[in-house]
Formats: sequence, C-alpha cells, structure tokens
Amino acid sequence: MKAFLSQLSLDARVAWRGKFLHVTLGMSLVFALLLRFALPAHLDEAGAQYFADASTAQLFGGVGDEIGQEAIRPDAASVREATVEDSSAVGVVMRGTPAQPGVTFVIQGSETPNVRGLMEAAATKSWLDRGTPGETSHTLRTLRAPQAPPPFNQSWLPLIFGLDTVILGFFFAGVMILQEKQHGTVRFYRVSPGGTLRYVASKVAVLTAMALTGALLLIAIVAPHGLLIFELHVLLILATASLTLVGMGIAVFYSNLSSFFYPMAVVGLTLSLPMIAYGLPAASLPGLEFVPTWGVMFAGRELLFPAGRESVVIDSLRWLGVVFAASSVLGTVVIHRVLMRERA
Repeated sequence: MKAFLSQLSLDARVAWRGKFLHVTLGMSLVFALLLRFALPAHLDEAGAQYFADASTAQLFGGVGDEIGQEAIRPDAASVREATVEDSSAVGVVMRGTPAQPGVTFVIQGSETPNVRGLMEAAATKSWLDRGTPGETSHTLRTLRAPQAPPPFNQSWLPLIFGLDTVILGFFFAGVMILQEKQHGTVRFYRVSPGGTLRYVASKVAVLTAMALTGALLLIAIVAPHGLLIFELHVLLILATASLTLVGMGIAVFYSNLSSFFYPMAVVGLTLSLPMIAYGLPAASLPGLEFVPTWGVMFAGRELLFPAGRESVVIDSLRWLGVVFAASSVLGTVVIHRVLMRERA
C-alpha cells in the first residue's frame, strides 16, 4: 500500500505540473458560468402569431381571448405586414364558410414540415370547434406521470458530462503515457519493483479523481441538488475510468502527441455521436446506447431530472460496469505487453 501511495503521489504531481487539473477546473468553471448565467432557465420556443378573421359572419371573433388581442389584425394585408417585420412570426388568415373552410398561412419559409403540419392541424381544429355544429372530442394517453420540464440551462448539464468530463480522461491519459515515453520515465519504472497493475491503477485513480472534481464543480454551480445523487457519481466514475484506460491502451502504440491526434479525433467523434440522440431523439442511430457517453448523458439526465425512466439508469450502470471491466483487463494487458517490455 505504501508503494501504491507513493506512485499515486508521483502521478498526482505529474498531473499538477502538466496543468491537467487547471484545464479541467477551468473548463468546468467556464461551462458552469455559461449554463448558469448565459443560458435562460426557460426558453420560449413559440414565435409570435398574427391572426385575421376573413371568414363569413366573423366565425372566429373570439380568438383574441386565446392568442391575445395584440395579435389580432383587421385583414390579410395587415397580417402579412406584421409577419414581415417579425422574422420569428407566422400569420394565419381564416377564410370561407363552415361548408367550405379555408385558411392562408403567412410563413417565413424556413419552417420545418413538422411545424407546418402542426399549424394545419391547429387551423383544422379551429374550424371544427367553431364552424361545425356539435362537440369535438379527443383522448389523451400519457406513458408516465406528467413531469415539469427541467430548466433549459440545466438540461445541458448531462451533455457537458459526456463531451467534456469523460472525454478529458481519455485525452489526459494518452498525454501522460506519451510524456513518460518521451522523457524516459517508463524505462526507469520498468526496472523498478513496481508492477503493471500499480502503474495502471495509480494513473486511473488520479485522472478519474481529477475529472470527478471538475464534474462536482460543474454540478455545484449549475444544479446543486445533483451533489447528493450517489448514482450520478458512480456513473461518472465508471465512464471516466473506462475512457482513461482506453486512452492509455491506445497511446502505448504511438510515440508522440501529433501521431496520437488521429486516434484521439476518431474516438472523440465516436463518443460525441450520442449528442445527436440527446438533442434530436427522433434522429437516433442504432447502437448508440453502447457508446459509453450515451449512458452518461441519458442516465445523467434521468438522475438529475427524473421522468419515470429508472430503467435507463439501471441499464446504463450495468453496461458501464461491463465496459469498465473489459477496458481494465484489455488496457492492463496491452500496457504490460507493449509498454512494459524492453523494446517499448
């Protein structure tokens, strides 16, 4: 144990002198300040809407109570003029009769087909509610208990975990290995009583603790309630330690940082893929749940902002446990056979 603590102290000093901790805390602080003070807690996703009733008998005269009297315009030309002046607005002009309903949309032209479809559905419902005798009905079925959406700025926190906290462990692990190869430290360690397991465990412990410290700083500023979530800490530790081992295992095959850049870019882009599913769930690619950062993002979001999907947390912890076990074995074997051999 004394020998391990000595190695741990040495690796901690290397990380300190290499400014690894400074970079980690600095990036965490920058992201925390951006999320906490730059991004709003609540984002109004709906733009302005202007409305004119050109239907017979003014069937939609009471619509001002729903969208606000300030949005009502006397005719179609006024709707178009108001929409031109407001680049985020859309206009709706109701025409025709209950027997022959019609509607004209005045849009910017950059709206997605989904937005246009929703506008058409809303207009159709307005006709059904006001122009057709009788009552319309619909049924809602919710999959789980309704939950208030998380604050917009805090909802970005799990994304930062996946793209900053975890990936930094991979990068710093590779840099530390390459520095020791270039400075000849590995040759001295190879002839010392210390073994491969001590060498690997010490670096994983230092870099994981450093990444966790940065994550805790981020959580403390943006979402302090996350500091009390034990599963979130386990999630970050498993993911960071796994990627640290992967970074060490890959770096042993390279001699300098410039040659390590290409595998680092490939791994970084792969780890960033779950960001697509996080921002656009409908665009999710098959197999993304097996990328370690996927569990960090989605399980982290569920832990910070529970939505009744506990299975995501359980499955992510199990899979990251498997990834950590596999990377521990493979990383240690690769480092022992390549880095600790005399030809390395």
